[in-house]
Amino acid sequence: MTSLSSQHSASETSAVKIEVRIRAAQKPGAIKAHADISITFATTSTLEIFGISVVQQDESKPPWISYPQRAGKKAGRFFPIVRIIGALHDWIVREVLTEYARSLARASAAESKNGVREPGQDDSIPF
Repeated sequence: MTSLSSQHSASETSAVKIEVRIRAAQKPGAIKAHADISITFATTSTLEIFGISVVQQDESKPPWISYPQRAGKKAGRFFPIVRIIGALHDWIVREVLTEYARSLARASAAESKNGVREPGQDDSIPF
């Protein structure tokens, strides 16, 4: 599993700015990372969402995001804490997944630099 550290990315559209912080999931599984975002509107108001999940259930399919949810009384039932629809949702998805991809690339580069063998490298090398 690739290790991700807390990373920051900022993107601006007119008077709105989004900052994304990514951290690796602590357990192996479909949830690959968690993201916290801050959206600043015209420097007067800020919306923060904590605990967005980056999910990838099948490695052959692209990752997607899941907003924070709370468990219901029945097992397997979850209810959204926040719902975002439209252009703002599209922007958040794009920024979170872009920063997740950057974090993976940085972690992979760091592993390669530190001499950690990547899958698919020459297996005939005995070390």
